[in-house]
Amino acid sequence: MELRFEVFIGEQGIAAEEELDPNDPHCRHFIALNNAGIVLGCGRLTPEGQIGRMAVRATLRQSGIGSAILKHILESARRSGRKDLFLHAQKDAQQFYTKHGFTIDGETFIEAGIPHIGMQYQLA
Repeated sequence: MELRFEVFIGEQGIAAEEELDPNDPHCRHFIALNNAGIVLGCGRLTPEGQIGRMAVRATLRQSGIGSAILKHILESARRSGRKDLFLHAQKDAQQFYTKHGFTIDGETFIEAGIPHIGMQYQLA
Protein backbone atom coordinates (compact mmCIF):
# COMPACT_ATOMS: atom_id res chain seq x y z
CA MET A 1 0.00 0.00 0.00
CA GLU A 2 2.87 2.38 0.72
CA LEU A 3 4.08 2.23 -2.88
CA ARG A 4 0.56 2.60 -4.26
CA PHE A 5 0.02 5.68 -2.08
CA GLU A 6 3.38 7.08 -3.18
CA VAL A 7 2.63 6.65 -6.88
CA PHE A 8 -1.11 7.08 -7.24
CA ILE A 9 -1.89 9.58 -4.50
CA GLY A 10 1.45 11.36 -4.12
CA GLU A 11 2.66 11.54 -7.72
CA GLN A 12 -0.59 11.41 -9.67
CA GLY A 13 -2.91 13.21 -7.27
CA ILE A 14 -5.56 10.50 -7.17
CA ALA A 15 -7.89 10.82 -4.18
CA ALA A 16 -7.22 8.26 -1.44
CA GLU A 17 -10.84 7.10 -1.51
CA GLU A 18 -10.46 6.23 -5.20
CA GLU A 19 -7.23 4.31 -4.63
CA LEU A 20 -8.65 2.33 -1.73
CA ASP A 21 -11.47 0.13 -2.89
CA PRO A 22 -13.32 -2.89 -1.51
CA ASN A 23 -11.74 -5.18 -4.12
CA ASP A 24 -8.30 -5.38 -2.46
CA PRO A 25 -9.08 -8.25 -0.05
CA HIS A 26 -10.41 -10.34 -2.96
CA CYS A 27 -7.50 -9.72 -5.33
CA ARG A 28 -4.28 -11.57 -5.92
CA HIS A 29 -1.43 -9.15 -5.21
CA PHE A 30 2.01 -9.26 -6.82
CA ILE A 31 5.08 -7.43 -5.54
CA ALA A 32 8.74 -7.12 -6.45
CA LEU A 33 11.10 -6.79 -3.50
CA ASN A 34 14.79 -6.02 -3.22
CA ASN A 35 17.13 -7.97 -0.94
CA ALA A 36 16.27 -5.66 1.97
CA GLY A 37 12.55 -6.42 1.60
CA ILE A 38 11.67 -3.01 0.17
CA VAL A 39 8.79 -3.04 -2.31
CA LEU A 40 9.99 -1.90 -5.73
CA GLY A 41 6.86 -2.57 -7.74
CA CYS A 42 3.37 -4.01 -7.45
CA GLY A 43 0.23 -5.03 -9.30
CA ARG A 44 -2.99 -6.90 -8.65
CA LEU A 45 -5.40 -9.23 -10.38
CA THR A 46 -9.10 -9.16 -9.53
CA PRO A 47 -11.24 -12.32 -9.49
CA GLU A 48 -12.93 -10.97 -12.66
CA GLY A 49 -9.59 -10.92 -14.53
CA GLN A 50 -8.76 -7.24 -14.35
CA ILE A 51 -5.13 -6.26 -13.91
CA GLY A 52 -4.64 -3.06 -11.99
CA ARG A 53 -2.69 -1.02 -9.48
CA MET A 54 0.53 -1.57 -11.44
CA ALA A 55 3.19 0.72 -9.97
CA VAL A 56 6.98 0.94 -9.86
CA ARG A 57 9.06 3.33 -7.76
CA ALA A 58 9.86 6.44 -9.79
CA THR A 59 13.63 5.92 -9.64
CA LEU A 60 13.29 2.37 -11.00
CA ARG A 61 10.95 2.89 -13.94
CA GLN A 62 12.26 1.57 -17.25
CA SER A 63 14.32 -1.03 -15.32
CA GLY A 64 12.18 -4.03 -16.27
CA ILE A 65 10.44 -4.37 -12.89
CA GLY A 66 7.01 -3.55 -14.31
CA SER A 67 7.50 -6.04 -17.15
CA ALA A 68 8.56 -8.76 -14.70
CA ILE A 69 5.49 -8.17 -12.52
CA LEU A 70 3.16 -8.15 -15.53
CA LYS A 71 4.67 -11.38 -16.91
CA HIS A 72 4.21 -13.01 -13.51
CA ILE A 73 0.56 -11.90 -13.40
CA LEU A 74 -0.04 -13.28 -16.91
CA GLU A 75 1.57 -16.62 -16.03
CA SER A 76 -0.36 -16.88 -12.78
CA ALA A 77 -3.64 -16.19 -14.59
CA ARG A 78 -2.77 -18.75 -17.26
CA ARG A 79 -2.01 -21.42 -14.63
CA SER A 80 -5.33 -20.70 -12.90
CA GLY A 81 -7.22 -21.39 -16.13
CA ARG A 82 -8.17 -17.87 -17.18
CA LYS A 83 -8.69 -17.40 -20.91
CA ASP A 84 -8.47 -13.61 -21.04
CA LEU A 85 -7.62 -10.55 -18.98
CA PHE A 86 -8.40 -6.87 -19.19
CA LEU A 87 -7.21 -3.60 -17.74
CA HIS A 88 -7.72 0.14 -17.81
CA ALA A 89 -4.36 1.54 -18.90
CA GLN A 90 -3.42 5.12 -18.26
CA LYS A 91 -2.88 6.57 -21.74
CA ASP A 92 0.77 7.23 -20.86
CA ALA A 93 1.20 3.48 -20.18
CA GLN A 94 -0.63 2.22 -23.27
CA GLN A 95 2.60 1.50 -25.16
CA PHE A 96 3.94 -0.56 -22.22
CA TYR A 97 0.91 -2.87 -22.37
CA THR A 98 0.88 -3.02 -26.17
CA LYS A 99 4.52 -4.18 -26.04
CA HIS A 100 3.35 -7.08 -23.86
CA GLY A 101 0.59 -8.18 -26.25
CA PHE A 102 -2.44 -6.25 -24.99
CA THR A 103 -4.85 -4.81 -27.55
CA ILE A 104 -7.08 -1.76 -27.29
CA ASP A 105 -10.69 -2.42 -26.40
CA GLY A 106 -12.79 0.74 -26.63
CA GLU A 107 -12.35 4.47 -26.55
CA THR A 108 -10.37 6.72 -24.23
CA PHE A 109 -12.19 7.58 -21.00
CA ILE A 110 -11.45 9.44 -17.79
CA GLU A 111 -10.89 7.44 -14.60
CA ALA A 112 -9.73 9.10 -11.38
CA GLY A 113 -9.21 12.29 -13.39
CA ILE A 114 -6.70 10.63 -15.76
CA PRO A 115 -7.22 9.54 -19.42
CA HIS A 116 -7.37 5.73 -19.69
CA ILE A 117 -7.96 3.18 -22.43
CA GLY A 118 -9.48 -0.27 -22.06
CA MET A 119 -7.17 -3.08 -23.12
CA GLN A 120 -7.47 -6.86 -23.26
CA TYR A 121 -5.16 -9.87 -23.42
CA GLN A 122 -5.96 -13.36 -24.69
CA LEU A 123 -4.25 -16.11 -22.71
CA ALA A 124 -5.47 -19.07 -24.75
